[in-house]
Amino acid sequence: MWTAWFGLRWLLRIVPEIIIYVADVLLDASELNVYANKVEEIINYVTHLRPYLMWLMWSIIGSITWGTIFTEHIDPNNDWQKIIQLIWASILAASIVWCIEKFLLQVFAISFHKRAYRDRIRTNKDAFLVLAHLNKSRKVRRDVTIPASVEKSHESIDIHASPQTSKANLFKNVMTGLSHAIGAMVGLQLGMPAGIVLRNVHDAKVLAKTLFLSLRHDGASLLVPSDFEPYFDSPEEAQAAFRFFDKDGNGDISKSEMKEIIVHVFKERASIQKSLRDSSQAISTLDNIMKLFVWIITVFLWLGIWSIDTSQFLTVAISVWAGVLFAIGATIKRLVENIIFLFVSHPYDIGDRIELDGDAYFVKEFGLNTTVLRKVDGKETYVPNSTLIDKYIFNIRRSGHQLEEIKLAVVATTPKEKLLALQERILQFLGQESRDFREACEITISELVDRKSLWVTMVLEHKSNWQDGGKKAARRTRFMWALKEAVEDLGIEVTHGDTTVTIKLAEPSADQPAWMHV
Repeated sequence: MWTAWFGLRWLLRIVPEIIIYVADVLLDASELNVYANKVEEIINYVTHLRPYLMWLMWSIIGSITWGTIFTEHIDPNNDWQKIIQLIWASILAASIVWCIEKFLLQVFAISFHKRAYRDRIRTNKDAFLVLAHLNKSRKVRRDVTIPASVEKSHESIDIHASPQTSKANLFKNVMTGLSHAIGAMVGLQLGMPAGIVLRNVHDAKVLAKTLFLSLRHDGASLLVPSDFEPYFDSPEEAQAAFRFFDKDGNGDISKSEMKEIIVHVFKERASIQKSLRDSSQAISTLDNIMKLFVWIITVFLWLGIWSIDTSQFLTVAISVWAGVLFAIGATIKRLVENIIFLFVSHPYDIGDRIELDGDAYFVKEFGLNTTVLRKVDGKETYVPNSTLIDKYIFNIRRSGHQLEEIKLAVVATTPKEKLLALQERILQFLGQESRDFREACEITISELVDRKSLWVTMVLEHKSNWQDGGKKAARRTRFMWALKEAVEDLGIEVTHGDTTVTIKLAEPSADQPAWMHV
C-alpha cells in the first residue's frame, strides 16, 4: 500500500507535465489554440486537486485490493477483516466528498477569476510584451543608459518561467496573486540578456524616459510609427504597439504620453496582484465555511457505513441545527449576500476609484465581510459589505470617457456674437489640448433667471475617465483658466460668480483599448 501511495503521488506530479509537453508539441499551444487551452485548463484542475485525487485513488485501490484478497479467505470467527473493509469504505466515502467539494470550489474560483481578471491580465501581459520589444532599442542606442538601480541581469530575478512551467502552475499563480513577482520584469520574455525590474513608479518613469530617448531619431520631440518598426516582426505589429501609447489617436507620442501609459501599466499590474491576493483570501474563507458542511456530510456517511442507528442522532442534530439557525440565521443570510455581492456582482477591485453617496474613495482591501476604502484625503474607512449591498456604487475606473457639464451665469444682455466668440475660443483651446479633450463643444442657453441672468451650458468631453484624480484636476484647472481668460478678453460679465459642474459618463471610443482609460 505504501508503494501505491508514493507511486500515485509521483504519477499525479509527473503525468500533467508530460501531457503539457505533448500538447505543446502536437497542438502548437498558444492563446489562440482552443484545444491546447482546454488541455491546459484540465491540467490546472488536476494540479490543484492532486492531493485529494491521490487520497481518492489510494482509497479505491485499497478497497478493491482488500476485498479481492479476502473474498475467498473470510474467517467467520474473526470480525477484524470486516472492520478493515469498513475502514476502507469510510476512507473512500470521505475522499469522494472532499474531492467533490474541492472540485466545486475550483470551478467557482476559476470561473470568477476568468470573469473578473482574465481580460485585465491578458491586456497587461500584452502591454509588457510591447515594452519587452521596445526594450531592444537600448541595445541599438548604446549612448542611452539607465541607472544601475533598475538594471538587472537575467539571472538576478527570473519571474517569467518557461511555457511548460507557467502552464502547470497557472492557477496557482492566479490564486496566490502572482506573489512570486517582486517586480515586473521587462525584456526577459524575449530571451534578452538583461531586463528591467519595475519595482515602483520611479522605475516606470525611468523606463519611459529611457525608451523614449532610445526610440526617437535626430533629437525629435515626438515618436512616430516608423520609430517602432525596427523592433517588431511586421509593420502591423508595430502599428498595434504604437496604438497602445497613442491614446489620443493623433499619430504621434510625446514623452509625457509614454510616461503616463507605462506608469499606468505598472500600477495596473500592482492593482491586479492585490486584487488576486484579496480574492484568494476571500475564497479561502469560503472554503473554510464549506468544510463545515463537508464534515457534517462525511459523519452521516460514516454512520451509514457502520450501520449505526442515526434516528436518535438525527433528532439531536436537527434540534441543534434549529437552535443554531435561530441564533445566527441573520449572520448566515448576511454571509450569503456578501458572497453574491463579492463574487457575482463584484462591483470593484483593488485600486478602483469609486463614488458612494457623492464621496470619492479608493478601494484598498476587500474581504468576505468588510471592504477597506481610502478617501482622497487619506482617511481609511472600514465598511461592512452588507452596507455596500444597498448602495449605488459608481466605479470610475471601469467607466469610459467622462463628460463635464459646466454652467456659467452671464448677464441677460450679453450679445449672441460674444457667446459665439466664446465658443470659438473654447474650441481653439480644445484643439490645442487634443491629447486630453475631444475637440467638440457647443454653448447652449439652458435657463433665463429673472430676466437678468442667462445660464450658459458647455459640455466638455475628456478623453479618459477620472480614475487618476490628480490628472483630472490638472485638466479641469487648465480648462477653467482658459475659460476665465476668454470671458475677460471678450468682456462677458458673469452675474453670480459661481460655476456649477456636473459629471456624466460617455462610452469609450472603439479605437482605444479599455486599459488606456486611466
